[in-house]
Amino acid sequence: MSFENIQSEVHAIVAKTIDRDPQQLQPEDNLTEQHDVDSLMGLEILVALEKRYQIQIPESMLQEMTSISKIAITVWERLDQGVRAAE
Repeated sequence: MSFENIQSEVHAIVAKTIDRDPQQLQPEDNLTEQHDVDSLMGLEILVALEKRYQIQIPESMLQEMTSISKIAITVWERLDQGVRAAE
């Protein structure tokens, strides 16, 4: 799976989770400041990503995942490192 595909899927997952039209979200938008994403929504995004990609993302990484681009990079890196969720 290419990075572009991951970023596109992450964009759709974030938009659905925070109940926004995907066209309202730009890859570099700060989700907390520009779209009122709180910690609960952040956890919902994290869970959706873990389910979709079968990876583990520590909750401590949420602070770094402030935009769609940064979230996509995190997913890409976790997939590349083979950090799969426990079966």
